[in-house]
Amino acid sequence: MDLRLLKRGGAVLLGITLAVNASACSSLRVDGDPFGWHSSTLSPAETRATEVEINRVYDSIWGTAQQRNAAAYLGWREMTDPIAECMEAHSLRYYRYFQPPNPADGHGPTEGWIGPLNLRPSDAALRNAAAAIPRAPGGEGPAWVNTDEYAQALTICERRMGDPSRFDAPAGAEELSAKFRVILVSVDKGLGPISDYAGCMREHGIDLAAVGADGAAGLAMFLRSRMPAPPRPGEQESSLWTEYLDLEDRALSADMQCRQAKHDEAIARLAPQVDDFEEDFDHELDSIGAEWESYLDSARSIGFVDPNGVN
Repeated sequence: MDLRLLKRGGAVLLGITLAVNASACSSLRVDGDPFGWHSSTLSPAETRATEVEINRVYDSIWGTAQQRNAAAYLGWREMTDPIAECMEAHSLRYYRYFQPPNPADGHGPTEGWIGPLNLRPSDAALRNAAAAIPRAPGGEGPAWVNTDEYAQALTICERRMGDPSRFDAPAGAEELSAKFRVILVSVDKGLGPISDYAGCMREHGIDLAAVGADGAAGLAMFLRSRMPAPPRPGEQESSLWTEYLDLEDRALSADMQCRQAKHDEAIARLAPQVDDFEEDFDHELDSIGAEWESYLDSARSIGFVDPNGVN
């Protein structure tokens, strides 16, 4: 299998969903802010409600993980179907498989959110385990793909490769995401450094300095550097894997505590801007969100099976 096809087929815009538990309310005052933020206080219930609202904006612009996987599937089919038809004309079956680019938990690579803290990780064990177990068939593939006849036909047929780019994202999504990112960047600048986060994590026994990075990237690197081979479906967990899960539970619990103050502050700063953004771009959010959903419907109609298990 030509891995270039997989990489190109998975080139869809990746998005974010927020999933953070709120705690104490946040109070702040922003002076001289270009967006005109004012003193704001959010209760825990208001913080959670704002997060739901932010989720809606994110999902409308960037799509859910399920919708992005569907878009990737459509792009993969657009790219590889012409090759398959050409190979069939040579009396050969084209060897291909679809590898979803987005984790089942929906927290893939992110756009900017609260600077280097990014968003709180979801269950990294499940995410990393899923990423570590190849979804593709093992080995070099069937013996018949290694024949000269197959290679010669594939060289010819790959010239017919389709263009998957029209499924990268709905029309207008890039432009609207740029507008929303302006708000996020301004919030980030107002939050200041996250040095307290690393110190807090270290107090909980999670030394991110060991991996030379901080924030969300540092936590991900820390966990990956200590993760043994995960069990495959049906296999019994090894003692090393069990120990890793304990470490991960502690790391994620520490992360939630150590980022909470900055997170709540960011939500309070962002809350009034989300309301204005939804009001100003209501039509665009509805239109782009509907297009993402149409990707899912179209993909299902031609064989897409959602990796999240909710097809």
